[in-house]
Amino acid sequence: MAGRADTNIIDIIKEQHREFRELMDNVRDTTVDDPEERLRMFKLTRSKLNSHGRAEERVLFPRMEQDKRTRPAALEALEWHAASSNVMKGVAGTPLESELWLPKWLVARGIIMTHLDAEEARALERIREAFSPDELERLGKEFLLAEEEIIEERKGR
Repeated sequence: MAGRADTNIIDIIKEQHREFRELMDNVRDTTVDDPEERLRMFKLTRSKLNSHGRAEERVLFPRMEQDKRTRPAALEALEWHAASSNVMKGVAGTPLESELWLPKWLVARGIIMTHLDAEEARALERIREAFSPDELERLGKEFLLAEEEIIEERKGR
């Protein structure tokens, strides 16, 4: 994401949320007849969601917790992240050929989609009102940097 012109954290997160919705639909649309594609799409989606969530937890949520106007939204978002992570572990632990894989994925997708909607409606609107444009830009740059670091850390494993 280097060289990106728009570094407002709200715009970055909304753009990534659009990508996640598309990726999650692509996973949903895979078939048991093509387990390699299903696994590839699931791993890609899970990896991107993980990097995004960890960057939010590293950069955005600590700042939100410092402000009484945004603290409740940060605490809610952290709970959504915990629930999403837990349900994704259940999907990852289910064999692709199992008849339970797709139902588990659909539930995980529903939980994550609900979280994305809630975050956009509550958290992002609150930070837009509470934080200055300069701070939103600074947080955006820090978020992108954290996301890159998280991806690099994962490669090193």
